[in-house]
Amino acid sequence: MQVHLIGTGAVGSLYGGLLARSGAALTVQCRSDFVEVQRDGIRIESHVGLGNWVFRPDQVIRAGEPLVKPPDIVILAIKLTPRCDRVALLSPVIGPKTVIVSISNGLEVENELADSFPDNEILGGVAFVCATRINPGHVVHQAYGHLVLGRYPSGPSLAGEALVNRWLSTGASAEYSLQLETVRWQKALWNASFSALCTISHTHTASVLGSAEELVRQVMTEIHETATRLGHELPNGIIEKQINGTHRMPPYLPSMSLDQRAGDPTEKEVIVGNAVRAARRAGVKTPHLDTLYTLLKLQE
Repeated sequence: MQVHLIGTGAVGSLYGGLLARSGAALTVQCRSDFVEVQRDGIRIESHVGLGNWVFRPDQVIRAGEPLVKPPDIVILAIKLTPRCDRVALLSPVIGPKTVIVSISNGLEVENELADSFPDNEILGGVAFVCATRINPGHVVHQAYGHLVLGRYPSGPSLAGEALVNRWLSTGASAEYSLQLETVRWQKALWNASFSALCTISHTHTASVLGSAEELVRQVMTEIHETATRLGHELPNGIIEKQINGTHRMPPYLPSMSLDQRAGDPTEKEVIVGNAVRAARRAGVKTPHLDTLYTLLKLQE
């Protein structure tokens, strides 16, 4: 399996490194950490049982550089901010049979890729994982680590199942889902509440729970109602499960909060804004979620 990875942040490095461990041939496309990755490879430090290792990609390139031949799989693991041009990143490296895999945060994020590359199979990935790139080419995997892959908009995929089996062979937790968008709404419960509140309050998940747990619950309830109205049936008790699971996590700063601290654009639109817009279409009132979205816009 020839895999090309675009994006060597925390999630891309972790799951790309696991594919390399499974025996896949891996090229990576870097931006800010090109020199470090080309020289030293990528160091993964997992605190939840996947081990510590360094993987050296078969090839390291910069954006815009062509490949010798199109890969079987392109994994796009980048943050979907206003500066992100996914079509420009993908166009030089895909062929007519290349499967595009977008591992990203947010809701309704695969439609642009499907419109731009109508002849390519599109897969979406939803990572339930706490991982941070602490330095160029160095990722720490702090907690959890479950990856769900699915075809856009839905249905089976031989390529998707092959990728999941490779991740499973390394000891990672992964599964294939026939209902990708429902899984995205499941993650949105956590992401749109905790990411927004941590970013607005400049603090970590444990502090948010200590002073605003009921607000978290109210935001999650609004998102749950929106998902249900749109036909996405989420598991029973999922709100309390996610809150209790966050209590068990070490204090964690979501990537949106880290980006805000660094002065970089955040994923507020795909994570929170798209949830607000979906609620409007569904006729669901979301006063708590609306307030978080407004505060994020004011802050940025």
